[in-house]
Amino acid sequence: MGQDVLRSLTHIADNWIIDSRSFTNWSERFKLVESLWGERQPPIALHDLAWVSLGGWRESVAQHFDPQPARDYLSGVSAIEIVYKPLMRPDPASSAC
Repeated sequence: MGQDVLRSLTHIADNWIIDSRSFTNWSERFKLVESLWGERQPPIALHDLAWVSLGGWRESVAQHFDPQPARDYLSGVSAIEIVYKPLMRPDPASSAC
């Protein structure tokens, strides 16, 4: 969607739902969203489907900092990298034979 179309939507929309997984140039797209979002007062409610889809991962990581002794280390965390291997699921077409 072009910048002019998005700008015109800022005057009629109360909420934006975006999916940042589709951004080909993250930096450029987020700067555009941020600039358009900031033009509107009150600001538009912004919802990112990519962020919502990470809810399970965020909760899994956060639970490790629930105990009070672990919270002391939280201020020292600047990044978290999660490496995983998805479970292999059988191909339904091959199991039908």
